[in-house]
Amino acid sequence: MTNDAQTHIDILIERIALCQSRGDKFFPEGIFPSYRQNNYLFYKRPDTNIFYTATIDFILNQIKHKFLKNHNHLLKKFQQKPLKT
Repeated sequence: MTNDAQTHIDILIERIALCQSRGDKFFPEGIFPSYRQNNYLFYKRPDTNIFYTATIDFILNQIKHKFLKNHNHLLKKFQQKPLKT
């Protein structure tokens, strides 16, 4: 894998990790925020749906064999956050 490819993977993993909640009144730390929206009833509200987080985790686990060891370390680090909640 070239250094450019490694750099791009690092950037993507970091961007995914930055999307995780840091913990606030709507979303526990580590989950990926999602929202329920109904245009007919005119509402949009936060939803602590663990399935969104589980889907992202599943996809990353399916492709992690293509990552370098340092990438797997980054993945493991942010995949453990939702387990705390």
